[in-house]
Amino acid sequence: MVYKVYSGRVGGVFGDLITVEVDSSAGLPGIDIIGLAGSDVKEAKDRVRVALKNCGVSCPSGRVIINLSPADEHKEGAGFDLAIATGIMGTMERIRDFDPDEALILGELSLDGKVLPVRGVLPIVRFAKEKGFKRVIVPRINAPEAGLIKDIEIIPMDSLSEYIRFLECPAEYLPKEFPPYERGSGGMVTENRDIPDFADVSGQEGVKRAAAIAAAGMHHLILIGPPGTGKSLIAKRIPGILPPLSYEESLEVTSVYSVSGKLDGRLPFMTERPFFGPHHGASPQAIVGGGQSAKPGLVSLSHRGILFLDEMPEFKRETLDMLRQPLEDGEITVSRAKRTYTYPAKFMLVGAMNPCPCGYYPDRNRCTCSQPQISRYLSKISGPIADRIDICVEVDRMDPKDIVVKKENISTAELRAGVIRAMDLQKERYKNENFKYNALLPSSKADKYIPLGREEKDFAYSMYERLNLSMRSFYKILRVARTIADFDGDETVTVKHLAEASCYRFPEYMGG
Repeated sequence: MVYKVYSGRVGGVFGDLITVEVDSSAGLPGIDIIGLAGSDVKEAKDRVRVALKNCGVSCPSGRVIINLSPADEHKEGAGFDLAIATGIMGTMERIRDFDPDEALILGELSLDGKVLPVRGVLPIVRFAKEKGFKRVIVPRINAPEAGLIKDIEIIPMDSLSEYIRFLECPAEYLPKEFPPYERGSGGMVTENRDIPDFADVSGQEGVKRAAAIAAAGMHHLILIGPPGTGKSLIAKRIPGILPPLSYEESLEVTSVYSVSGKLDGRLPFMTERPFFGPHHGASPQAIVGGGQSAKPGLVSLSHRGILFLDEMPEFKRETLDMLRQPLEDGEITVSRAKRTYTYPAKFMLVGAMNPCPCGYYPDRNRCTCSQPQISRYLSKISGPIADRIDICVEVDRMDPKDIVVKKENISTAELRAGVIRAMDLQKERYKNENFKYNALLPSSKADKYIPLGREEKDFAYSMYERLNLSMRSFYKILRVARTIADFDGDETVTVKHLAEASCYRFPEYMGG
């Protein structure tokens, strides 16, 4: 007798269907798993057999063959355990009114029968809904995460014993033990992060404005200046001026965290934009993803948020150059021999760096670096990477007068109001597009969304010739000018916006 049930897995941040077919027949006792199963999947036969035995169910005395379909694709992970146990009990005719064609089953089993959490539940449940399944059976710890997908029944399970009782009599057991899982704002949990205020940073009003403009359009930003001028202080305060994620963005970010195994019952839903500041010794795999299981890296964990690279030239050049694809395409592709994974990576890159190894160039009164040392240091930021940075601003030492005379510094709340206003304008402007921010505006649609008058066109073209810009740099200035206009509350882009945007280029000593 063949009994068929359905389970799922993740490929990148998307769900995939796995059909579990179990056949029990006469022959030498034993359980075999076929269908290109990895070692952790093959071990399921022992986990499931012992778990069933400890819950009072003996496996069939004959030969049990378990096929995982599609058979030509590699499977890994322990998330098929509960589905395999269901198939074995189905061949033993211990399942009554349960319809396996309407349910997708996820869960790992411990030897004592406890149902353990698995990674990637959110994208799998999303996929199950798209495929028309009516319900998904998940570990109870994963239930808050699965419950974020609407209009599909979520049935959480604590143990195999509970699940067996449910399978033997679902009509009587379910209403009493498993009311419909509650969804809504109560399920959205936010990490409590104490983000410092911009008001704590004295002076640097121009740099704060540049940071707010970058945040308003999700533009990539680099801060350049001597040590101790406030580069890191300003960068670490940028998350405070960003609005929370929208529901659609939250699902995207939560899916990445789910695949990475970073969600639990306490944190089932991401509402705040991620912020990561890795050490410059981080490996390329940690930044862009990879490893044996091709997990997402920090560029994907920072999706819809901020990746902050402090002391940027101290990172290995090959590590920085690996950022080219995500900075350009908003996604990262990780290839392995058995499969290729694509993860989202629409993040805002914020970098902080000194202009030379000692930090004081071009002030030759303090700088002790030779020109070759400076060139080697700055060459860590390759031309293609620099060309993808939208805003570069120099952070100078404070004027002594600003230190002596206390001024009321602009606060995070004031900057946040301008950022939210600008983002609302972009949301309305791009409501019929597949992008939401000015930084993502394709050059092919620049004429449509950044219309320029005659004076503005003449200024833009003269700027293109005078500054010897590449086409990428030219359109980058147009996008930044559009964001400046939005931040200032102006409907159209004018010469003053273009002029300010052109000032946010790399300084001359860096080849800007």
